Amino acid sequence: MNNLNNLISEHFGQIVGVIGTLLGVVLGYILNSISRYGRVIFYVNNIETEIIERSESGGSTVVHSITSNTECVSISIELDIINTSEYSKKILREINFIVADKDFKKTKSIFYNSNKSVSKHSSLLDKYKTINLQPKEIKTINFRVFFNKDFKNVLDSNWFLEYRNQKNRKYKVRIEKEIY
Repeated sequence: MNNLNNLISEHFGQIVGVIGTLLGVVLGYILNSISRYGRVIFYVNNIETEIIERSESGGSTVVHSITSNTECVSISIELDIINTSEYSKKILREINFIVADKDFKKTKSIFYNSNKSVSKHSSLLDKYKTINLQPKEIKTINFRVFFNKDFKNVLDSNWFLEYRNQKNRKYKVRIEKEIY
């Protein structure tokens, strides 16, 4: 026992150094693992709803309320998507716009306005397939969805974005409908 006390007292500095190094390695590993996680955050910048009906001349006009002549409701949303991770890429796939209430649910694929193809009589908007976010990246996206029926339910229900991540987990984010 006396030999052990002498050994510890002679090499106390080295023992503390080894213990400190081991604790530093473990703490570094834990902090590095935590910083890799991060998450995807959504900020809504702007929401525009248009109620569209057919005019007498055969064209379309935007009106302020739903009538019996209403043909569709268009919802345009501009939002910022932020990847808060320090090191990990985040992928959003199979992005859908969901309108849901107690007894009502509708799912629509979303279309983005920035990639428009226009011909003589129509405009074609491409579907969002995948959004790839680099670490600490912010992306602003503009998308639009169209509904051809159940107009009142669409405007009165809750709105969500649903997507799958790189691990195929499904996430649902509520879109707050404030006045913009």
